[in-house]
Amino acid sequence: MSQTVRWGIIGTGAIAEAMAGAITTVANATLAAVASRDRDRAASFINQLGLASVRANGSYDDLLADPEVDAVYIATPHPLHAQLSIEAAEAGKHILCEKPAALNLGELMPVIAAVRAYEVFYMEAFKDRCHPQTHKLVELIKGGAIGELRHARAAFGFNTGPNPDPDGRLLNPELGGGGILDVGCYPIHLLRLVAGVATGRSFADPDRVVGDGHLGHTGVDVVASALLKFDSGFVAEASTAINAHLDNRAIIAGTRGTITLPNPWLNSRGEPDHAQLILEAEGKTQTVDCPSELNSFGYEIGEASRAILAGEKESPAMSWNDSLGQARTLDLWRRTIRLRYPSESPERFQTPRSRKRPQSRTTPRISQAEIPGLSRPVTRLVMGCDNQINYPHAAAMFDHYLDAGGNTFDTAHIYDGGRQEQLLGHWINARGVRDRVNVIVKVAHTPYCDPDSIKSQFAVSLDRMGLDKADLLLLHRDNPGIPVDEFVDVLHELVEDGRVSVFGGSNWSLGRFNDANAYAAANQRHRFSILSNNFSLARMVRPVWDGCISVSDPESRATLVENQIPNLAWSSQARGYFVTPGGTDNHLWQENDAWDAPDNRTRRERAFELAGRHNVSAINIAAAYVLTQPFPSFALIGPRNLDELETTLPALSVELTDTERAYLNLETDEFS
Repeated sequence: MSQTVRWGIIGTGAIAEAMAGAITTVANATLAAVASRDRDRAASFINQLGLASVRANGSYDDLLADPEVDAVYIATPHPLHAQLSIEAAEAGKHILCEKPAALNLGELMPVIAAVRAYEVFYMEAFKDRCHPQTHKLVELIKGGAIGELRHARAAFGFNTGPNPDPDGRLLNPELGGGGILDVGCYPIHLLRLVAGVATGRSFADPDRVVGDGHLGHTGVDVVASALLKFDSGFVAEASTAINAHLDNRAIIAGTRGTITLPNPWLNSRGEPDHAQLILEAEGKTQTVDCPSELNSFGYEIGEASRAILAGEKESPAMSWNDSLGQARTLDLWRRTIRLRYPSESPERFQTPRSRKRPQSRTTPRISQAEIPGLSRPVTRLVMGCDNQINYPHAAAMFDHYLDAGGNTFDTAHIYDGGRQEQLLGHWINARGVRDRVNVIVKVAHTPYCDPDSIKSQFAVSLDRMGLDKADLLLLHRDNPGIPVDEFVDVLHELVEDGRVSVFGGSNWSLGRFNDANAYAAANQRHRFSILSNNFSLARMVRPVWDGCISVSDPESRATLVENQIPNLAWSSQARGYFVTPGGTDNHLWQENDAWDAPDNRTRRERAFELAGRHNVSAINIAAAYVLTQPFPSFALIGPRNLDELETTLPALSVELTDTERAYLNLETDEFS
């Protein structure tokens, strides 16, 4: 590639016009082509801007097939962003996609998977992230100009006028209309940026999002606000509107003072923006000018072109994980005001995919094993249904897992007030896959761990999922105060009624498990067929939750091997303990002291050692330790996004030897 990136613009709206003008202001970019679904419209767009040398395309496919286009700027309505990004990646084009990158997290995850697979540059277009004003803001926060951050608020709202077009992009739910996706995303990305910088990261995602808003007559949000709570204690407020002129400033408050951004969104589409910050600290007020030679679109296209020419796939201005976190936060905000677009319903949502050919799979398919009593084998990796935000998120995860060969889903009556069971049921029904998958239902969590609750909760769980039967039913906890025969009798009845195939216990001691089966054998009852306790390379130092039981100790392992008891291991990778090689800086597990101990640190060191030998990650070694046990061992996994799922799959290709497993578990200091 030369020192200039040849850009194609997909779309001919006002934002595309602003970007076309910006491309002419930077030295490392040139505009080569414009595409519309109507060639005359593309030609008119080019003529109005006086760009005689630019080619007009009458279809998006024609532009993506153009060998003289290196990169594309996607400026279509929101619902087209994800699919066009995937098709651009497959065509080998680098991508700058106008915000929002997708309608939801479920659409964006396949986009990130595609750009990673096809090794192209991708950035979501938040133009202010690339401007000197934002760089100066980051510099001041890092330098402690206002002390430790405590609070921030930001707003972006405008009034569309007295008679807005209900079919236009701002009000039409079919086009992803409303304030949150149009301009509310700006306060969200800024607040996430600030929260991250304050804790030494490039961004941070909120632990909690609460909000409210008003849905107008077309069903989209016309005004909305959200409160974001971060793990650092930082709290932020975001507001948006398309029916009111808000105070479109941003104010960040710390222990020593405040920083105000009078013009945070830098919306000039012509001349450079007037950019300055107002710093008030310790009784003094200072205006900090942020000189700029370009408008924010110019800085944005310049940064994307710089990264492409440097061979980078992401920009520090807006990384892939940053965009995923942004989509997740917007999903949570919309969930609080009950805004779901028609295309996000189970009846209509389809995970974005390549139209031309399936993406090649380099990771192994998920292997299977038999569990007596089930008509279908169970895949060794079991998908946990406990963290999906909404139906698109769930569908994208479940589709990908199914494509990888997975067929077993684990959920529980208690998860998310029943929402997770509903999402799984919607997906099974929408995809028509009930005869291909195993469904695990868990009921009777403390304090409702009793025979009556088993029946009532199980009936509710099946109703939530629209199912008439569960393949596996697990008691989520044990209640040692109730004799095992009372549990066995109820579970036996459910099997006899045809509503359950096999049953077992989660967080049951092996002693109670064996007592239950002794009673079953003596009284012609169906037996406990499966256990679901913690099993991991890392020893569970303290229970993750009250009532949790691990079977990682030598005595328990010997019992599992001797009796060939199938175990569905939860927290099989110790909740992120094996992600980083050492120290205490792993934020994935630092807040939970269930795993950290000197012996586990040694296990982690050895996992990284063997990871190098097997050319996989340490988390893959930790998973392989579970999967290669000499008893039927399955791993429950709870990936939050497609990358977490994909990075787990290489564990399936690792065949640890007996000596390697012993070495990992500190039973020997040598391995061959």
